[in-house]
Amino acid sequence: MRDDFAVFILTHGRADNMATAKMLKKTNYTGKIYFIIDNEDEQAERYRELFGKESVIEFDKQKAYDHTDTMDNFNNHSAIIYARNESFRIAKELGLKYFLMLDDDYRDIHFRYRDGEKLKAKNIRNMDVIFEAMIHFLDVVKEISGGG
Repeated sequence: MRDDFAVFILTHGRADNMATAKMLKKTNYTGKIYFIIDNEDEQAERYRELFGKESVIEFDKQKAYDHTDTMDNFNNHSAIIYARNESFRIAKELGLKYFLMLDDDYRDIHFRYRDGEKLKAKNIRNMDVIFEAMIHFLDVVKEISGGG
């Protein structure tokens, strides 16, 4: 898998139940994976223990909250938007050109197709090819749209 791409798994409190990491392994993804956690996650050390400290990136949730308009006044820190917003900064700091944000609870990603009146699923065996195709699509769209 290319060096300028990574999967970010946005997670909180699920170090021992990381379905998405298992799914990526099952689909033979070979690229970088980063676990994006906040500094309010009590399982931070467990993430580091399981996935390696270099793969776990922690952000300051209050700081992210302070510059995010959630359009409410509840001071609710449980929203995923903070991790999503911080992912752009993190990707830039890591020097990534592309990244994909996934939640921590994806057990499967399938190809779906219609077979008569039924919708069937086929397992993905090489996620690298899927992600490379997605990146190629982004590059083509950028090129034809005149984006820099």
